[in-house]
Amino acid sequence: MDSPIYALEHNIISAFENPYPGFVDRLQKVVDSGMVLPVISLRADLVSPIGPKVSGEPAEIDVHVTHLEVLWCFIYAWLIRYEEVVQRPQLEHSYVVDPQLLARAEKLRNWAQTVADVYTPWPPGWPSPITSANDQERYFTEKTNLIFQEAVSFLLLHEWMHGTSDHAHGWRDLSAEDKLEREKEADNGAWEILVGDRDDKAKMHLAWAVMSAVLSSFYLLSTDTPVKQLHHPELHHRIQHLLLRFDFSDERLQVYFHGLCVEVLMSIFAIPWEHPSEGYDTYVELLQSLLDQLDAALGPAATTPLKRSRVP
Repeated sequence: MDSPIYALEHNIISAFENPYPGFVDRLQKVVDSGMVLPVISLRADLVSPIGPKVSGEPAEIDVHVTHLEVLWCFIYAWLIRYEEVVQRPQLEHSYVVDPQLLARAEKLRNWAQTVADVYTPWPPGWPSPITSANDQERYFTEKTNLIFQEAVSFLLLHEWMHGTSDHAHGWRDLSAEDKLEREKEADNGAWEILVGDRDDKAKMHLAWAVMSAVLSSFYLLSTDTPVKQLHHPELHHRIQHLLLRFDFSDERLQVYFHGLCVEVLMSIFAIPWEHPSEGYDTYVELLQSLLDQLDAALGPAATTPLKRSRVP
């Protein structure tokens, strides 16, 4: 399989092995203990994207190239859509995003949303880790590359936490509650390693990575597949949990990332949202309203399974 994602393979491994000085020694101790294999299996199957998983004894982490493609495209397209279309005009009222930049980003976003239904190769000539049409696109591809490698690192650390905690053992026999608890433990462990007690400046970059890793998970669902999770935390609950963990001291950053989640969720679901912006003072209030509406749409009283909307 020929994919531009391969250009970032070594960056991904480096980010995973070096979230902080000395972490590679911790990795080695786990490998020496025989709990986790010293390799990450990068699968190049031409199939719809599948998220990372850990299995076997010792544990082996599997990553699919098609999922990495979706994640990169999600970050690239939403960096442009959120920063250039939503945020920047609020600071520069006369600012208008370059139409070519936006159009090419939107084409890439639409492609990323369709591969869960039927996989097609990354369109040649479109923005990618190694392709950009001009300096402005190059700026966003390079920024995406940096965020992407940390996003993949978070996902790998999540699976690594499963492996080091022997979470795969007896998985089928666990109750739904116990499975959810193990998933939350893996998220918390990955967050502590990657983010920890860093300051707001470092956390802003990492928040883009972590939240993209979770938000883009909706793109892995076929439009014919119900959104409700059976053995994992509901995706919108996971979003809320990780947002709270960042706990920015600067309230503007808190609002910024709540806004990103609002914009992404509203683009993913064709729900007649009760709002969209009137009656809410901040993105924080608006996100809570959307999360409540998702709870209702996914709850036991819901009559129609909630699914991701099709690309217009």
